[in-house]
Amino acid sequence: MENLEKLKKDKRSLESSLTKYLNELAVELSVEAPKNERIVDRLNDIEKRRDELLELLENLQALYKENKVTANVASIEEEADGIVDRVDSETRGARFFLAKRVAKSSEGNSNAQSKGGNLDDASAKDSHVADPNKQLERIRIPKFSGDKMKYPSW
Repeated sequence: MENLEKLKKDKRSLESSLTKYLNELAVELSVEAPKNERIVDRLNDIEKRRDELLELLENLQALYKENKVTANVASIEEEADGIVDRVDSETRGARFFLAKRVAKSSEGNSNAQSKGGNLDDASAKDSHVADPNKQLERIRIPKFSGDKMKYPSW
């Protein structure tokens, strides 16, 4: 049980650290002239914390399985999925921002090399970049509660 308490404490600490880095990323993206290096550093920090947290959750899940606490095993799986979804959704904008900057800088280099590049070619390149505002939300499939009266509507 002592190990369980330590894992829970470490989990809270990692969750807090992950939230801090996600907030710092949001702040960096909100400034007038965001710096690519700082965004990349934050993304790396976030990925590191996410991976550490997922590994800790695996250890916690193994401990719950060992102690035959099946309800907590399922909740840990849901929590891990939630963390992955949260990190993906909160870092998507930063990744899009960096991809757009890289595309613009490579486009500028190719236009400078070709001297007099076609504007239609440049706009065609931009049209292939995905707009995160147009991306679809993940569909959540509801879980059946077990109530037979609600089965037809489920």
